[in-house]
Amino acid sequence: MNKRTSAILGIFVIILCLSLDSGLYATVMLFGSDTDTQELFIIDTTDAGTTKVGSFEVEGVMAGLAYDANNDIMYGTTTRTDKLYSIDYTTGNAALIGDLGASFMHGLAYDNSADILFGTYGSSEGDGLYQIDVSTGNSTLIGNIGHFYEDHLNTVSGLAVHPLTNDLYGIIGGPDNVSALVKIDKTTGSGTFLYEYSIPNLEGLTFLQDGTLYATDNWSGNLYLLDILSDSTQLMGDTGLGNALGLTSVPEPATIMLMGLGGLIVIRRRKCAKFRLCLF
Repeated sequence: MNKRTSAILGIFVIILCLSLDSGLYATVMLFGSDTDTQELFIIDTTDAGTTKVGSFEVEGVMAGLAYDANNDIMYGTTTRTDKLYSIDYTTGNAALIGDLGASFMHGLAYDNSADILFGTYGSSEGDGLYQIDVSTGNSTLIGNIGHFYEDHLNTVSGLAVHPLTNDLYGIIGGPDNVSALVKIDKTTGSGTFLYEYSIPNLEGLTFLQDGTLYATDNWSGNLYLLDILSDSTQLMGDTGLGNALGLTSVPEPATIMLMGLGGLIVIRRRKCAKFRLCLF
């Protein structure tokens, strides 16, 4: 193969790789916690089938899950003991970070755009949004999310940050067999009511990298696909988990190997030196 042919082939390879949607090469694993068994599971997004990863081996209830993609760390929060943990998502084993300083921290979400771990605390007055120090576990109140249903706790049990807009969303398990989606201001904690779903007890909440939103019903164990632009939902299947509380997603970055790229760069340099012209 002559140099000209090699250069043309190299350019073709680069154009092909740049034009391909990297999403075709990337997989996203959905992780959920079963607080009945205190175990971490991988959930299939197509049919809600599960694969057990392992046990958390902690006291309390692992209610919240969140993933920091910048540092490849999964976090979890426990109720009853009110602790923050880092979780090895290949084994399920959890390592203690520290005390949260607030109880009933169900909702958990990591904002990769700002490197902030958010959590929600439930009370009779509604829900508070907290920022959690990932080095100590200590949580700081940002503000009250709001009270949307009378005579109900309005607990924001699931949190998720949209990967494309960086907006924060929360799910409320409301009264009378309904749940509600709210949008939360990350600077004030104030929540805006969006939609009500005819599904009780939605708790886990997470986005995939393309902006697809999933939620789990902790009573039935069902996995749902939620539309953030309407009140429509799609049942994906039954996870079989006894108490599906935490939910998060872990993307695996696509790996594209460009064979012969080094040789192409050498050819480029020679062409540039000879003709004082660079094609790429």
